[in-house]
Amino acid sequence: MSNIPLYGITCAPADRVIEAQEALQHAGVEADHAVLVTTQPNPVGSEDFYGTVILFDSEEINISKWWDLGMEHIRSLNDGTFDVLLIESDARMSSEDVVTVRAAMRDNNCVMAGADWNNLLSPGVNHIRRDNSRWHTNGRIPGVAYIFAGEVPELRH
Repeated sequence: MSNIPLYGITCAPADRVIEAQEALQHAGVEADHAVLVTTQPNPVGSEDFYGTVILFDSEEINISKWWDLGMEHIRSLNDGTFDVLLIESDARMSSEDVVTVRAAMRDNNCVMAGADWNNLLSPGVNHIRRDNSRWHTNGRIPGVAYIFAGEVPELRH
């Protein structure tokens, strides 16, 4: 995975900037690939975060729009293959788990991957879905933290 860049996006107001930074750093996201989307009325200042701060200049609560704003920024920097970790500011994924999930995604030619948060699978087993068939609700990739192939333009949040 070392030849495929990893970007990370999280969202937070100023009073949660430390946990947001810890979420990305714990996952192994380098400063030049870390993006924090912040909102009004209590935005994070660019000097308070180790990466890029993007202001969603509204009080609207819409995490999909926040993620998309971060993705627009990341896509403006890339025209090749790259992975993106979307992680809520209070979630934690170790850098080792991020490497494992990224490898599973790329090795199985998937566009998105997440951890087995509910321990439904045996160690070393991947569950791969290539359609919209129903599967156990606890087996879905939760929005709290997941990785996707950033070069796939159809992926919107």
